[in-house]
Amino acid sequence: MLSGRPFLLSCVFMQDTYKLDPNDLANGNLNGVDYGSRLSAHDCFELGRQSYNGGDHNHANQWMAQALRRWAEEDVKTVERTDVLEYMAFSAYIQVRLLHFLLRQLPTASTNVQIFVG
Repeated sequence: MLSGRPFLLSCVFMQDTYKLDPNDLANGNLNGVDYGSRLSAHDCFELGRQSYNGGDHNHANQWMAQALRRWAEEDVKTVERTDVLEYMAFSAYIQVRLLHFLLRQLPTASTNVQIFVG
């Protein structure tokens, strides 16, 4: 299992730096090379939890989504599904609150959201 906050956060940093898909990382696939090891639901949960604890709710939700996918595939569960859902729910709540704050504060925010979100 993964451990250590610096290691976990370096994985998230690497994800952004090299524009790596969380699903590929969770499958042990880096830039098209399959390294044959997969992350467990608990590993993905820990990446999400550390992102959450660091205030990075976007990555938290990405990794919690991976944790749910892994959880569904596991015969022996490595994490509680309710724990994953709780972190996802609160991260989504924080992101929505931030978006609403920005929409109220910035006169051009509404237009920008339509442009960037689609």
